[in-house]
Amino acid sequence: MTSVSPDWCESVFGTSNVLVVAPHGGLSDAPLLSAAAAGRRGNDLHTAGLARELATRLSGAALINGSHDRNELDLNRVHDVVSRAPWFLAEIERHLERILRAHATARVLFVHGWHVGQSRCDVGIGAALAVAHDAHGRADVLSASPAFIMGELEHFRRRLEAGGVLATYGERWPAAHRNNVMRLFRRRPDDGAPAPRLESWVCDGRVEAVQLELGAPLRWPGRRREQFVESAVHAFAGDTAGAAPVVSPESAPVSAGARPPAALGLQAFDPASGPDGLGVIVGAMRLSGKDVGARLQLFPGGQRMGIFTGHGRVGPVLGVPDLYFHETARGFDASFDGHVLEIDDAAAYFEREASQASARLREATVRLEYRECQGGVGDLCGRVELGGEGFDVRTTAFGDVQMTRGRGAGAGIRIRASFEEGAPPLRLDGYDDGRRWRVARLEPSGWLESERNGHLDVSGQDEWSVRFDDGETVTVVVRTRAALLRPAGPREYVHTTFGVVRVRLDGGLDGAGFFEQRRPL
Repeated sequence: MTSVSPDWCESVFGTSNVLVVAPHGGLSDAPLLSAAAAGRRGNDLHTAGLARELATRLSGAALINGSHDRNELDLNRVHDVVSRAPWFLAEIERHLERILRAHATARVLFVHGWHVGQSRCDVGIGAALAVAHDAHGRADVLSASPAFIMGELEHFRRRLEAGGVLATYGERWPAAHRNNVMRLFRRRPDDGAPAPRLESWVCDGRVEAVQLELGAPLRWPGRRREQFVESAVHAFAGDTAGAAPVVSPESAPVSAGARPPAALGLQAFDPASGPDGLGVIVGAMRLSGKDVGARLQLFPGGQRMGIFTGHGRVGPVLGVPDLYFHETARGFDASFDGHVLEIDDAAAYFEREASQASARLREATVRLEYRECQGGVGDLCGRVELGGEGFDVRTTAFGDVQMTRGRGAGAGIRIRASFEEGAPPLRLDGYDDGRRWRVARLEPSGWLESERNGHLDVSGQDEWSVRFDDGETVTVVVRTRAALLRPAGPREYVHTTFGVVRVRLDGGLDGAGFFEQRRPL
């Protein structure tokens, strides 16, 4: 048969009953920090290569978008496919027809990227299930049969978890949206389904379809990805699962204990940690009544940055799998065991998808103890391991939660710095292009604030001075710089530049901390 797909979409036949599909494996060349980029969807980096590897190991067919930007054509959206890419459905049907001539059933694996740094696999089958056995009560809306879910799929999930991968059934991505191509595989078809042959095979119980949303460690080349592929081969190779028993009902885990805080977080820079000092941003917050988001950023010198983002459910402690926070009487402890994506140029990471794809996956361990002294400022100590590098941390930290969750839409500059020789920490907030400033110093009695006029002198991209009308000058040297777009409301975004700074006050007193510069788009 002659392929009907365009040159940029790979279509390869196999001999087994497996079809692997990667609809978002392309790469965008567009700059990500412009107003035109606001609201763009990221491509699922490294899914094209992973899909090829899965198809090869499973002797399966493959349909892979390895280069086309999903923002130009989204092959996972029914509307886009029907109106602009009918060849995609035709190609799926062509592969399934060939498979079903030789096999009783076909197994379709849609490979996606979940933009978290966790070793997680969220299995989308049309609905969120607490346990596999719940498939019995939802069979008509699912894209796979209860027998397959409680057999091969549950075997796959348990094998993943035995290898340290958290696997869930649609906790975050159930594949239930009406515009998701996975809807074409559910047992009770929608009215006016656009692929009648596919609908017929599905209704006859001959197609088992699964959406796999994968965190970065399962997509980036490395040990975790190798383990994921081995688990898939073990579960899905052949027409029957063999070693995959039908599971019995289990109770969903129930969170117990006191309700955790809504948010915790800190920023700190220790100039004496490691050869070039270490900057740390870490925090978590409830996103809704059931969801939690968290992040960790490490700045080990120059423009280097390690970054982790994660998602989880509200539980007895605040945090997400890999990164947890435990409240203490005067602060909290933060612990992380997982992977970060490290890049040599923090600015490039948020500017282009190619830079994100080139980031290195590195194991990291973090143990930090934060004890607040007063006014949202406290002592931070602990240990950070980043690959083969070790950093002992003992410094002053800003634990003001608003620093980690604020999304103000207004333009301005924020500087937070601590100093040597016991000098009080400093907060600077600039407005009106640096003409007005709110200055606060942490004295024993608390923060002493004043409104002052001044102006911002920029002598270079990475060095500027705040000169107040009374003659005082604060010199700021940017040590690490990155920028990203943050949502500030419906269809509103703020271009935010942030990073580690060195700060010098009049008289030669040196300090360090973080800056943030906001510019509404």
